[in-house]
Amino acid sequence: QALIDQISEAPQFKGRIGPLGPFSATLDSMSLALSARLLGVSDPQQTVDILRNAVFKDRQIEYSREENDPANIFPHLVLKRGSGSCLGISLLVLMLGERLNLPVYGVLAPGHFFVRFDNGAYRCNIESTRMGACIDDSVYQARFALSTTSWYNLRNLEPREVTAVLQFAVGNCLRQAGAFSGALRCYGWASEGLRGYAEAWGNMGVVYDTLGQRDKAVAALLKAKALRPDLPDINRNLGTLFLKTRDFDEAIIEYQQGLLFNPKDADLHFGLGCAYYYNNEPDRAENELLEAYGKRPYLKTAAALLADIYKKNGDREKSDFYKKLSQ
Repeated sequence: QALIDQISEAPQFKGRIGPLGPFSATLDSMSLALSARLLGVSDPQQTVDILRNAVFKDRQIEYSREENDPANIFPHLVLKRGSGSCLGISLLVLMLGERLNLPVYGVLAPGHFFVRFDNGAYRCNIESTRMGACIDDSVYQARFALSTTSWYNLRNLEPREVTAVLQFAVGNCLRQAGAFSGALRCYGWASEGLRGYAEAWGNMGVVYDTLGQRDKAVAALLKAKALRPDLPDINRNLGTLFLKTRDFDEAIIEYQQGLLFNPKDADLHFGLGCAYYYNNEPDRAENELLEAYGKRPYLKTAAALLADIYKKNGDREKSDFYKKLSQ
C-alpha cells in the first residue's frame, strides 16, 4: 500500500492504481479453493500444476511486455485486468503460494523476474512469459549469459528482497513519469532491501544527473560501478557525467574501460572521441570519432567535430565533407 501511495503522487498515475480494495479477500477465496484441490496431493509437480493453472488457466492471466506500466506490476491490478509484467504476474503467484504455505520464492535475473517452487527435493521455475511453463535454470543462464561468478546467481530471494525488486520497478515508473523525488526514494529503498543491487544505484545516478546534482550523480554511479564493474552502461553514464563536469581525463578512463567490455559500442567510441577532442588530443579524437561515425552515420555531432579537427589541420576538403554531413 505504501508503494501504491507513492506512485499515486505522480499526476500521470493518480487514480489509475487505486486502493487494494477487495484484493486480499479475493486471494483468500482463491487460496481456499486451491486448498481443496491440493487436499491429499503429495506429488510436487501436481502441486505446481494446480498453482499455476489457478493463475494462467482459471484466471487466464496473460503476459504484457509493458514492464514499466504500473498497472502491470501491482498484483491487484494484474488480477483485475487479466494481464501483467513478469514481475506483476510472479508476485500474484507468490502471494497465492504463500497463502497456501507452499515453498515458493521470487528469483531475479537481468531485467526479469520469476517464481520458483523449491521444496529441497524438487524445484520448478514458473515462467510467467510462457503461461507458467516450468523452465530449467540452464535456460536462464544461457539466455542472460550468466557465469558462475555473476551477481545474478538465480538464488531464492527473501521476502524483503522481493519487495526491493518491486520498489525498483516502481522507481522506474516514477522516473519515466518525471516524478524524480519519488523515484529516488524507491531506488533508495531498493538498494537497502537487496544487497548489491547496482541497478538501483545506477538509476539513482541518472536521476541525480537529470536534476543537475552532479556530485550526487557521480557518487551514486561510482557506487554502482564498485558493486558491479560490468554493469551495462555504467562506464558510458560516468563518462557522460565527467564530460559535463569537464573532467576529461576521468571521462577518457571510463570510456576506455567501457570499450573493454563492449569494443564495438558506437556510443562509447563517440564519447571517447569527444573526451579526446575537448582534452586537446585531436589525433586520438579523430580515430574514435571516425569509428563512431562509421557505425552510426547519423551521429551529426561526430561529423561536426571531425569537420573542426580537419579544419584546424588545414584539410579543407575533409572539413567541408564532414561539415555537410553534420547539417
